[in-house]
Amino acid sequence: MAPTEGVPTEDHDADDDGDAAAVAQRGGAAERKHIVGLARSGLWAVTMQFLTLLPVVLAIFSITQSKAPSSAPPATSTPSLTLFLRSPPTPSLLTALTLFTSLSLSRLGLWTFDLCVQELDQLLVPASSASSFAGTEAAFTSLFELGQWALVAGLSSPEMFGIVAVISVSSVAVSVLAYTAWVWRLRGHLVHWERVCGKKLGAKR
Repeated sequence: MAPTEGVPTEDHDADDDGDAAAVAQRGGAAERKHIVGLARSGLWAVTMQFLTLLPVVLAIFSITQSKAPSSAPPATSTPSLTLFLRSPPTPSLLTALTLFTSLSLSRLGLWTFDLCVQELDQLLVPASSASSFAGTEAAFTSLFELGQWALVAGLSSPEMFGIVAVISVSSVAVSVLAYTAWVWRLRGHLVHWERVCGKKLGAKR
């Protein structure tokens, strides 16, 4: 019996299967592009956090040095004058602006990095391993928070706040290096040098 017009044939079904495979391939490519975009955004964010924390360290050292105890004040019979001479100088307006502005910008980089990492976790971690991954992450977070409180308790003197700041920024630098290594493994490169060199050659021409 001859096939009726308008009824799909096997060839048409094969075409549908090919279209479905093409759609799935396009979806996989789009998902990978999304993952790469998140990885790049996270790298920019954590780098921004590190760079904006450097002026904070300099400002803290400037404040702690200005508050360092100086030589003994001259002997005087007036207690109020002695107290005034022993009082540390207040930080300058430029130092205060540098401290709080840079610290605020570093929080922006931190929060952006956290958002990127959370979405990468949802995309890359299998559902069967999500609970164990979250537990391991929480354990490492608690461990480093405990180390942070121990460091602050051991270096509690205001004159040592600069050392605490250097250690904190150093830990962020290690995070930048570790995340950069992961992005390099994910993408195989960090910068499209051919595009950069191509733009420079085009500008020279």
